[in-house]
Amino acid sequence: MLPRSTSPDASRPTEFEDSRSFSQGVVDTFADLTGDHNFLHKGGQASYGPFEGPIVPGALIMGHFAKILGTQFPGPGTVYLGQELKFNQPLYVDQRARFLVRMQRSHDSKPIHWLETRCLDFDDPSRVLCEGVAVVKFKW
Repeated sequence: MLPRSTSPDASRPTEFEDSRSFSQGVVDTFADLTGDHNFLHKGGQASYGPFEGPIVPGALIMGHFAKILGTQFPGPGTVYLGQELKFNQPLYVDQRARFLVRMQRSHDSKPIHWLETRCLDFDDPSRVLCEGVAVVKFKW
């Protein structure tokens, strides 16, 4: 059973936006760190399957949400408990994206919060690249 939800405190910010792109060098470094050398993420390939070029690994996108949650919103001291994320469209290497985090609800008696997470095409925000919900522990 899910805990009863409450509205966040009106005096605190309820959303955060960041933007960035991921270069091929960043994607290559991520691949070296994780061992994820899927050809879909490497530049200079003859084919990228169903995609037009190299795509950013989903786990790297999730890592950017972790950076936002742990350093910017809610910020330092946040414990990242979980993330559900659905990938709708690819984020291509060097494509600029908007990363949105919005407070959805908070547990009544524990410092647990559910936040909407969305990654949008920077130039066409109607293109939702991925969307989901993060669960964090954070004491306001």
